[in-house]
Amino acid sequence: EAASRAKSTFLSNMSHDIRTPMNAIIGFTTLAVSQLDDRDRVKDYLTKILASGNHLLSLINDILEVSRLQSGQMKFEKESCSVKELVDDLYLAHQLLVPTHLRFSKEAEGDLFIYTDKKRLSQVITNFLTNACKFTNSGYIKLGFKHLRGTDEAAIFVEDSGIGLSEEEQEKVFSRFFKQDEFSQGAGLGLSICQGIVQNLWGRIALSSKQGEGSRFSVVLPVY
Repeated sequence: EAASRAKSTFLSNMSHDIRTPMNAIIGFTTLAVSQLDDRDRVKDYLTKILASGNHLLSLINDILEVSRLQSGQMKFEKESCSVKELVDDLYLAHQLLVPTHLRFSKEAEGDLFIYTDKKRLSQVITNFLTNACKFTNSGYIKLGFKHLRGTDEAAIFVEDSGIGLSEEEQEKVFSRFFKQDEFSQGAGLGLSICQGIVQNLWGRIALSSKQGEGSRFSVVLPVY
């Protein structure tokens, strides 16, 4: 247990220390790109450096999140939250981010109130939306919420008509380093982080999926 805590602390410290120079690299590269003409070949090189830098920073941030969850250092600030307001804000923020060839819709009736960390919950739903965009080539993506009948729980969900998951993949999808597409970017930590966050919010993640027909990821939380 002591070795595990020491490992988590080491990963957290290293990830934090690496982020500082990475942010400087990305910041100065962004500035350099903005100063160059589109016809300048150097701008193309710098754009590739910037993309790689952002990818590396994303991996570092994922490792930092995992180590914070493991060591109990991730902070949660819970407060009363309107589910309708949260979903409306997320829908508005992602309207321009979802590819135009996909139908992006919202399903929200009435309102429910939960006690949660709005920022962390938004992080989870954003991850669901990002994955839906990545694995949906045609059709739709739907963001919504509903009151689970006969319970004191609300489900905030992201549904898509994408490639879906096999039964075997559904069993592994929340495992660390699992990647549905081994050639896609990322370390396969996103859903594992989401599960850790939701557990700290006193909730659970529900998954419904069928290969070739799409998936629905839901965050289920108690209402009051």
